[in-house]
Amino acid sequence: MDKEDSRFEGLAGTVKGSFFRSPKWVNNLQPPGMTDQTKSLLEENPFAGFFWGSHIIFSPNLIWLTISLVVYFAFPYDLDMAAFNEAQSQTESLMLSFVLVRFFPRFMLNFAVTFT
Repeated sequence: MDKEDSRFEGLAGTVKGSFFRSPKWVNNLQPPGMTDQTKSLLEENPFAGFFWGSHIIFSPNLIWLTISLVVYFAFPYDLDMAAFNEAQSQTESLMLSFVLVRFFPRFMLNFAVTFT
C-alpha cells in the first residue's frame, strides 16, 4: 500500500504527515488562491462527512477537541459551593470570592494549556 493511499492520510488535517504542506487538490504551480476548487468540492457528498464526523477527524480541529476533552476530564470543574462560601465569608465580597475560587484557578489552567 502506497503511503499516499494510507487510511490515515489527512488525519487531523495533515498532508503526508505534515501540517505545513498544501492539500492535495491545491495546484502549487499557480499563484495562491487561483486553484479551481470545483473538482474537489464535487468529489464527495458534503452531508456524508457530517454524518460520519470526518469534518472533525480530518481537520486540525481534532487536535483542539482532544486537548479540550483531556482538560475537561483531567481537571473537572469544582462545583462544590463549600469553597466558594468559605472564601465569601473570609473576604465578604462576592466578586472577590468568585475570582479567587472560580476564575483564577481556571484561568491559570487554561493559560498553562494554551502556552505550553
